[in-house]
Amino acid sequence: MAVGADDNSNYLGIYTTGRLVGWLVRLNHEEPALTPAYRSVRSFLTNLLAAAPGATPMDRAAVDLASLSRDVPVVVDDPQYMEIDREHARAFADMHVNEADENRRRLYAMSSICLTPVADTDSVVPFLREFNMWTPEAAVLLMELRRFGGALEEVERLARDGIPNGDSAAMRLLVRLGSNASRNAIARLQRQISGRKLRALEQWIRHRNQLQPPRWE
Repeated sequence: MAVGADDNSNYLGIYTTGRLVGWLVRLNHEEPALTPAYRSVRSFLTNLLAAAPGATPMDRAAVDLASLSRDVPVVVDDPQYMEIDREHARAFADMHVNEADENRRRLYAMSSICLTPVADTDSVVPFLREFNMWTPEAAVLLMELRRFGGALEEVERLARDGIPNGDSAAMRLLVRLGSNASRNAIARLQRQISGRKLRALEQWIRHRNQLQPPRWE
């Protein structure tokens, strides 16, 4: 159910049924997805007030929803929420496995990825093998947000054999990690790929020093 919007057609909704009752979802008009964003209305308002400029309520300017910090995914585990987030992530992963509808499968996968605690980041690796444009990219994005350097064989495979947008995200992760293992993976890719893929890899390499931490929309 929608509960608000900003001037750029981004929407805020609240879950009224299912596991995440009371959580809020943020819908970016450019790439709408129903993945959870805020644990409660109170949490959303706290983020909103923290982002608004000005010293007093009268000074506060409008804030675009897409620019606000989210509660999840986290980059540092909070003991207060870690176990419940883990429970939600595992439940959505199970729902993903047992779902036939592709749209619901993607939603369950991305919700599981978004809710996965930092300590469990390696549990998103199987999502790198999903054959769509969104799920592998989301899994890689989480890994990049957390500078997770595990499962590099799977990341390299995705960069080499995956479809957009997952392959490009995997290349970016390898470039940003900057480890010996990731550099070796990049060297192998430069020998193995061509065309669009090679141009994408070379672009990430050229701009490696300008790359900013990714944002989960």
